[in-house]
Amino acid sequence: MDLQRFTESTRAALTAAQSHATESGNQRIEPEHLLLAMLDQENGLTVRLLEKLGIDIDNFRSEIEKTIQSIPRVSGPGYDPNSVYISTSLQQVLVRAEKTSKQM
Repeated sequence: MDLQRFTESTRAALTAAQSHATESGNQRIEPEHLLLAMLDQENGLTVRLLEKLGIDIDNFRSEIEKTIQSIPRVSGPGYDPNSVYISTSLQQVLVRAEKTSKQM
């Protein structure tokens, strides 16, 4: 998976997702972190698509935040907040996105 093949917007969302994971004390960056980051993007496509589907963005965001709160937190003397990594499930999402973009 080559992150440089993704759009600038997607790379920015991945960076923001890493920040969300770090702020939440999560060691892995999960798809929910990325989704929350995509919802935060000003003029982002994600919010517009969800609104067209009739989804209440505030409620949706709240549910995502609850899910993130349920992810195990890591803390203590050996914890390095700069050592977060992409989870297997997020890796699968990104690989699938890359394959889909190649098909288009």
